Amino acid sequence: MLIFLYGQDDYRRREKEKFYLDEFKKKYSHLGIGKFDLSGDGEFEKFQEFVRSQSIFEPAKLVFVEGCGELEEGAEKKFVGELKPLAEAQQTTIILSFAKKPPAAYGALMKKAFKAEEFGALSGYEWEKFVRSEAKKYNVPLADDAVRFLADAYQGDSWRLVTELQKLSNLLLIIETDKYR
Repeated sequence: MLIFLYGQDDYRRREKEKFYLDEFKKKYSHLGIGKFDLSGDGEFEKFQEFVRSQSIFEPAKLVFVEGCGELEEGAEKKFVGELKPLAEAQQTTIILSFAKKPPAAYGALMKKAFKAEEFGALSGYEWEKFVRSEAKKYNVPLADDAVRFLADAYQGDSWRLVTELQKLSNLLLIIETDKYR
């Protein structure tokens, strides 16, 4: 089974990867988890070995693959060929992560994919909605003006926004702790 995650919003893409990882861990152990960055030396061979081997301890595999959008044409063709039979595999889930839309060589695989999800930059109402949801996630109560301020200050940069919300969350925790001293 193939899952394509792509787009410039790296933070939201990573959060979706964590979601799949957490779901996998609810059913299986960590033995079936592999992570490969194909831009590194020997990573393609390690990927092949991992997906082709069968563990007696773990019936399913979850494989994260990065760097597949930067492969040279020959290597890309070889990698796509390796993925074709895995598109139908039920016990192996391959999550392919791209910083932008996958190259045309992956087009047929995207049609066969279990899921393809784009994480483009949010704006307007969707961005404010994201700011509110992340603030809630970190237990940071924000007034409407504060949400708009953060939305304007960090427009399109979800990593910086979340880092700021984490700081605010920690500050609120310190203030709350000091009340009881």
